[in-house]
Order: sequence, then structure tokens, then C-alpha cells
Amino acid sequence: MRQIVYILILALYLGSCNKEDRATETSYQTIVKENFSDPLKQYENIMVDDYIPYLITIEDSDSKSEKAEYRLTPLYEGQPYHQMLWKDFGLYRSNEDKATLKEEKYISFSKKGTHHFYIRPFVSGTFKHTYELQKFVEGKAVGEAIKLKVNFNAIKIKVVISDLFIFLNVNDGENETDRYLSPEGVTQHYKIVIHYKDKEEIRYQVYSGILGEEGWARLGLIGSTETIEACEQLTIEQKSGDLPPFVINYYYPKIEVIKYR
Repeated sequence: MRQIVYILILALYLGSCNKEDRATETSYQTIVKENFSDPLKQYENIMVDDYIPYLITIEDSDSKSEKAEYRLTPLYEGQPYHQMLWKDFGLYRSNEDKATLKEEKYISFSKKGTHHFYIRPFVSGTFKHTYELQKFVEGKAVGEAIKLKVNFNAIKIKVVISDLFIFLNVNDGENETDRYLSPEGVTQHYKIVIHYKDKEEIRYQVYSGILGEEGWARLGLIGSTETIEACEQLTIEQKSGDLPPFVINYYYPKIEVIKYR
């Protein structure tokens, strides 16, 4: 009889443990979304070194959630979509953090609720990321990790100055999968406004045309004593057949100026 009672007690105990495990596996959930506040910066016009703002909201019904830590870790899945942390991109809690290399492979949130985080692309290209949010209590993983998908594109703009001519390069990445501004069958029309300075005199020049192979275009002539002060705007208009054009505007974009004179 005692053996039967012991078995019943053990079964009840294991059953309660299983219920608790199932509860912790489903006790928390999360949502991630972009959080752009600058009207001139949106999902479509991300550039290299931008801090892409995200909001993550964590909900947890567990009564012990106040003692929990939630770690957000990017996963490397072996795909050519710029998934290597601190090589292809940085992951931050603050957009004031300028570090380009850290030992940490994750960022953490000390409690449930809504938090800010940022992804900073170090290279141009098409980014397709999977992140894992895992709950920890006293340093131990609790429940199942939640997988989250984050995708975006980043470009880089260069202006090359030779003895006479000025050239534009709009780079959307080096991999075969980097096709944001170079999809098959699409023509890329550009319009760019550049501010020049010659001694104390400022002039504005507008160039337009079609981007050639690998995003190159010859803009025109440049004076021997002129320098580039800024790029006011770059507009890319993608046209394909009878479809409506897709327009992307980059306002006061960061440009790399390379001189060969």
C-alpha cells in the first residue's frame, strides 16, 4: 500500500513539474518593430553606419518575471545575408554607443516591458537576420527561446573626383543576394543635388541620369579648386515595364569623397 501511495505522490509531483515547465515555456512573448522618429529617415533609405531604431515589447505572465533577464542574440545561419555580428553589423542598447567591436554576443533587458535597441550596418547589402530572445532567471535559461526575423537593406554612396570629372557610385552590396538597387529587369534613374565650395563661394549642382553597371555614373566636370561641401539629396527611381516607379529618397546622405588629383 505504501508503495502505491509513493507512486501516486511521485506521479503528482512530476505532473506538477510538467505543468510548471509548460507554463514557463509560454509565459513570455515579444514583438519587435521599427521605431523611426526622424521624418527624413525611414526603412527604405537606410545607409551604412545608420543606427536603425527598434522597439521590443516583452510580456511575461510569470510572477517571478521581475527577477528575469531577457537576452537578445543574433544567430549566424551560414547564409550570405550579412549575419556576422561585429563584422557585418553592430547591436546596441543606445545609439550613442560608437563601439565597432565587443566581446558580448547579445544584448539584454533587465525586465519585461518596452525597450529600445539599435542595429548598425557596417557594410552595404541586404540583411536578413534571425534573433533569439531567451529568458534567464539567476543565470539559467527558462522556457523556450523565441525566434524573431529582422530584414533591411543598407547602401553606401561614394563620389570620386578625378582631374576633370566627378563620378557617382551607389553601392547596394557585394554579394549575389544584395539586389536592393540592382534587381533584374529594373532601370535605376538617379537625381542628386551636390553643394560645391570654391573659396568662399557656394554653388548647387543637380545631376540626373541612369546608374550603370555596379551603380556607377559620370556626373560631369568639376572645377580645379572646387570641393564638395555636402550632398543635399539623392533620389533613386526604379522603373520596370508598365509598373509604377518605386522612388527612394536619401536626404543629406553621408558620402565618401575620394580624390585622384
